[in-house]
Amino acid sequence: MSPRPQPRSRIGHHQLAAIASELSARDLEILEKLGELRFLQTSQIRRLSFHDQDTVQSAERVCRRVLKRLHEIGLIARLDRRIGGLRSGSSGHVHVLSPLGHRLIGSRQRRRQFEPGLRHLTHSLAISELVVSLTDHERTGSVEILELEPEPKCWRKFTSTLGRIALKPDLAVRVANANYELSWFIEVDCGTESGTTIINKCETYLDYRRTGNEQGESGVFPRVLWITPSSERAERIETAIAAEALPGDLFVTATKAEALAAITDFSGP
Repeated sequence: MSPRPQPRSRIGHHQLAAIASELSARDLEILEKLGELRFLQTSQIRRLSFHDQDTVQSAERVCRRVLKRLHEIGLIARLDRRIGGLRSGSSGHVHVLSPLGHRLIGSRQRRRQFEPGLRHLTHSLAISELVVSLTDHERTGSVEILELEPEPKCWRKFTSTLGRIALKPDLAVRVANANYELSWFIEVDCGTESGTTIINKCETYLDYRRTGNEQGESGVFPRVLWITPSSERAERIETAIAAEALPGDLFVTATKAEALAAITDFSGP
């Protein structure tokens, strides 16, 4: 990651508390969001935490200034890779919490950060973008986000005939309008997984539904939304699911462009 804060001596509890006391509510919100989502671009942080500015230009300017300060303090770091290349400018920078940032928000993940591979980063930022888009949409007043759990908080562990199983959605979402609630497990597909892998994941969802664990806690079992990069990819997933006679009412597909509408479609089954 570059540039890096200058090496400093170990910061003790009193020093950390002093740093925390100087942070604003918005500073802490940014750190918490990075703790939840791991990777956020400058443009995504602007949309999450600087939407109250008069203009986009003002929001961009204030956002850059705040991120620069948090970086200089040593609470966040910036990846070497810039999404969109040099032409993206500072909006393409990708930010993460530093080990000190993890300490400040009380996160258990305090390991040194390493530059992620492009495939992993692309997938993670796609999840972050969905969270940001949902948050943007909530501000219109047409939908309320009741629950939004990124991984690993949304992961479920259960026991099946095969032993102890971990179901790992990318996101768990519960939204509502004036009359209805919708619950979803989200799978962000970047077109890299084989059909066999996808079907195996669907079978794991079915195994988990049979336990009744989720229904016992929330009263319903969420539908599973596969978000795909293209309509062709969505059709292939739908065909694979149909070929295995998996329940079509449980598994839904949508392209990236259709994802927000699918998650907030209160007219569905």
